[in-house]
Amino acid sequence: MDRERQPHEPETDSTLPQSIRRHLNWAISLEAAGFVGAAGAVVYYMFPGGHFPPSVFGGIAAVGLVILAVLIPRWLCRHVIGAKCPTRDCPGKAFPAGAHPMVYVCRSCKRSYPTGVSEGDGGSLPY
Repeated sequence: MDRERQPHEPETDSTLPQSIRRHLNWAISLEAAGFVGAAGAVVYYMFPGGHFPPSVFGGIAAVGLVILAVLIPRWLCRHVIGAKCPTRDCPGKAFPAGAHPMVYVCRSCKRSYPTGVSEGDGGSLPY
């Protein structure tokens, strides 16, 4: 059943342009791989045989490594590696902007493509 999307209805994954959908999937995958890889490296190098980190500095360095392993791919995908602009005549790149919801904006033609995907909990605290 094919119907037109209402103006207030967010776009779903199937209505997103393929280049943006692919970029979003790669960005999420790279962040997850960075986290798992860094956590695995920390466990492998710092806890051989069940020993705890030898110092507080080692523990801080381990946590910092895991955080950087997530933030570096995130920064690259948000500022350096962009999705191809879905507009046919535009040779530009679209980059994610905002987080609630995430919107891809082309740097050349300035068109925006809302994804309907939100990061985090919207900034609201439970208390």
